[in-house]
Amino acid sequence: MLETSVNTPCTVLGFVPSPLPAGAPPSNTAPANYRSGPYRLLRLGVDSLYLSFFGVISADMDATLADLKLKGQNILPIIRSQAQIRLGDHLFEVKGWGRKRFSYVIVDNWFNIQIAGPDSKSLPLAYVQISSEFLSAHSVLEAVAILSPLIAQLGAVRGEARVSRVDLFADFIAYWDVQALEPEAWITYAKVKRKYHENNRASSWDFGMGGMVSARLYDKTLEIGKSQKDYLKGLWAAAGWKDETVWRLEFELKRQVLKEMSVSSVPELVQNLPGLWKYGTEKWLRLALPDPRDSNQSRWPTHPVWSALAGVSWEGYESPLLTRARKERVPSDEYLFKAGLAPLTSFMVREGIADIYEASRLFLAKATRYHFEQSGFRLDGFDNYIDVKVAEKCRKFNLVMEPRNV
Repeated sequence: MLETSVNTPCTVLGFVPSPLPAGAPPSNTAPANYRSGPYRLLRLGVDSLYLSFFGVISADMDATLADLKLKGQNILPIIRSQAQIRLGDHLFEVKGWGRKRFSYVIVDNWFNIQIAGPDSKSLPLAYVQISSEFLSAHSVLEAVAILSPLIAQLGAVRGEARVSRVDLFADFIAYWDVQALEPEAWITYAKVKRKYHENNRASSWDFGMGGMVSARLYDKTLEIGKSQKDYLKGLWAAAGWKDETVWRLEFELKRQVLKEMSVSSVPELVQNLPGLWKYGTEKWLRLALPDPRDSNQSRWPTHPVWSALAGVSWEGYESPLLTRARKERVPSDEYLFKAGLAPLTSFMVREGIADIYEASRLFLAKATRYHFEQSGFRLDGFDNYIDVKVAEKCRKFNLVMEPRNV
């Protein structure tokens, strides 16, 4: 088993970590209350978790998924929109394709599930990615307890889930020049390390991508502007964030290395989270202070901030959790009301209309005419056209289409 002892607090560049409260249980995410010094830790936890469930799909489920998969491939959008399956209280989209050797793929905002057909003897029944948003609302053990009954509906499951991959992370505010870090300062087992820039500023570093172990250090505030994971802002704010740049250090550990570290089951993973983090930050990757007088990198002192990051505790703190993670993959208000207003305001400028309500009515009328001319449907068929588009979105967002009032 991995060493799971908690590192004792130490002074790093003039700041001292707050003492651990006694008796607190391990948690999925755990911020330390570092308020001074070169960085401030906001969140620490499991970003994504990949599990394998072994067993055999039932004949009924195989037939159902095969039929829904064909619907997902149909040329008619209204037929494709019917490719949904309900497991428990989840409504999953059924993709019109498999993935690698898995026959079926079903997805919602919590789980991405790849399912093997009855003839796939060497594959697990299901390979599941548990989403980062769901793990921001539940502990790892809670997440697996919610997932397991859903997998049981697929067929006969043998044994407990096996951990195939885990992504560990720390989100922090840096009070030092992260962008000034140069490649020679990173000492790692990885053969390849890269530095990326965006808008003429350093945005990320990655190490050993695609290997059994890999790592990234990147500007998370920049990344969520693209991924729309706006829920993170509330969690950061609860830990003292005030619209500052947040950096994320993330390690990806796959099945082979986890097995070598005696991590196979979910309970073993939870028990060994401190040891996995210690392996990543102390043995596999280290940020050093280069000494031009010494050609032996192993003797270079560790950067004080890296020492602090490596020494954070995975035990003893409870970080803020989301009160709810939606099962549905619906877009955020920020996306809808920013992106949704853009074409309407552009239309107002083009048409010289100052009143948004007048513009909305004219916009809809001209949109109807445009689609009539482009697609050739009758003008009175525009409502049916919209119904089809809404049905497609319902499948994508894991929702059921409500009948239109007439």
